[in-house]
Amino acid sequence: MGPPVSHATYEGVSATAPGSQSALSRQFSQPPGALSLLPPPQITGYTPAHTSYHDARNQWAKTAYAKSGVEVITIIFQLLREVPGKPKGQLVKNLIEGVDSISAAITPPELFSKAVQIFMPKLLLAYPGFDWNWQDMALREEKDWVDILAKPHDIPIFYHRCLKPSGNKAAKTIFKAPSNLKVALVIGVSQWEQCEAFIEEQELRNSQMTHAQSPRTQSPDTIDLLLMTQSQRTEALNASQRHHKSKPVIRPSIGTSDSSGPMLVPTTTSMPLQSHVSKRTTPTTPPSKRTAAMAFSSPDQELVKRALLDAGSSTSGISATVMLTETIDFFPIQEASFTDILSQAAPHTVVMDADADKVEHGNLHFDHMKVIGQGTFKTVHPGYLNLYDRPATGLGSEKSQYSKRPS
Repeated sequence: MGPPVSHATYEGVSATAPGSQSALSRQFSQPPGALSLLPPPQITGYTPAHTSYHDARNQWAKTAYAKSGVEVITIIFQLLREVPGKPKGQLVKNLIEGVDSISAAITPPELFSKAVQIFMPKLLLAYPGFDWNWQDMALREEKDWVDILAKPHDIPIFYHRCLKPSGNKAAKTIFKAPSNLKVALVIGVSQWEQCEAFIEEQELRNSQMTHAQSPRTQSPDTIDLLLMTQSQRTEALNASQRHHKSKPVIRPSIGTSDSSGPMLVPTTTSMPLQSHVSKRTTPTTPPSKRTAAMAFSSPDQELVKRALLDAGSSTSGISATVMLTETIDFFPIQEASFTDILSQAAPHTVVMDADADKVEHGNLHFDHMKVIGQGTFKTVHPGYLNLYDRPATGLGSEKSQYSKRPS
């Protein structure tokens, strides 16, 4: 069944289907020659455009169900590094990027430039300061580990995979984008070892700058022992014991002693503090949770005790290359009772009765800024003491008295 019959209406003329009476009605006067544009009296309801109806219908039907003429594919890019003894590489920093709308006619050099363009900013951000040699890297297909750059540079690498036979006719093919295309930009072993050496040197330089700028709040030997493994801690402690040598140090006697000469106190010679840096044998990319757990595992309690005893608290704030040769002076402070202090006749003291029954309370005032003498554990400051007797009358004269707030 074809399209419905349309009634063509013109100004001043109406035409109907064949078999009916044609009526011409003039509604207004027309200029000469206007009737030549009118259709003949006997006319069908179809216009001249209906002659190509079937061709237009077939054309629109094919266009509606046809795919786009742009031939594009989707590729997943990965950044790997070569590992000796493994058939394929290892992922670097979990760098994976999927890119769609890539031309199916892309060549190997264009694909390599696309991979470098994707990973260059990310790799420079993860390892700042290292000079990467991009021409030394390889571009391989992740499935069969084929070197893509070894293929002809003027032939599309994936286009022949996109052509599929159409139906039962093998001679006719259609374009169909393949799925799961993975390409890897591979870093060589030598370049990766250079990157690791650069990272270790940079970390060591940063740690030395941090030690030089900020004072040490804890003995470096103690921190290093906590971060070492069991074998490294044992070797470090054995080496420190072999270098320890004892020598006498002359110190003045403290307190009332019968000996007239100086007192000999055995002590150990100080050694320059050295920091132990363990070289990494396994790469840290991608971040390994096992390596972090080993570095921050619970240390041996006995080794921690020995480290604290060997380090002591007198090495805080001392540079790692300074010898501990400072001489310590001890100032003895005599002990005296409160009654003996009050009984001494001096211009700044007052002799009074120090009976405990008469003295009720007192106030002690001293100046922190003025120092009379300074010792190892004690400091003498000038001051004065005010003592007050119990009042005879009024508040506080008797223990039975109390005060009440007025209501």
